[in-house]
Amino acid sequence: GNINTVYGGGKGGTTNGTQDPPTTKGPVSVRLLKGNVNTIFGGNNIYGTISTNIKVSVEGGNVNTVFGGSNGAGAGASKTNVFVSGGTINTAVYGGGKSATTTNSTYVKITGGTFTELDRLGNALNGENLNLESSAEIYGGGEEAAVNGTATVDIDGGVVYKVFGGSNQNGHVNNTVVNNNGGKVLCNTYGGGNVASVGVSNNNLKGTEYTYVMPDGIN
Repeated sequence: GNINTVYGGGKGGTTNGTQDPPTTKGPVSVRLLKGNVNTIFGGNNIYGTISTNIKVSVEGGNVNTVFGGSNGAGAGASKTNVFVSGGTINTAVYGGGKSATTTNSTYVKITGGTFTELDRLGNALNGENLNLESSAEIYGGGEEAAVNGTATVDIDGGVVYKVFGGSNQNGHVNNTVVNNNGGKVLCNTYGGGNVASVGVSNNNLKGTEYTYVMPDGIN
């Protein structure tokens, strides 16, 4: 089936003008096996910080964007974990939230999955320079959200486009660790963020293959 947005947590609202956040007492788990989903959040929507562990697993299906954390700036998460072993990611994977801060740590582990168009992937791996700007990117941080602790990304398998240890458009990440253990990267891997700041970044090269199929055709 087709689903717009999936949340591991709750929505959150207001009662008589006062924030009324949802309560989550145990660990949170979201698992995608099949179907089509626009966006997955491991955390809450509008208000409330989830203090327990969050786990998001993509094992199949088709999803545009995955967030380990929460959505709005009034929401949050403590510790998030995102695992991708299968399925198709069309836009991005974020260990953190969209606008919501992650107060402790984020973790993203890639062992498989499809992050670029299959009909163009073979040509890219054969060395042809293609415009892959529409391919999905991986972030240890959030889209425009901070991570107060450490954001870790492990690339253990799969074929991915770009990897960032930090956040995308905004949101400071205190510390980042990117472990390039295996798989293939078609463009670049960055210890830092896209246009977002980080404190200390660590980009460890341990066995990932780089084909450098740059989006502007420059090797």
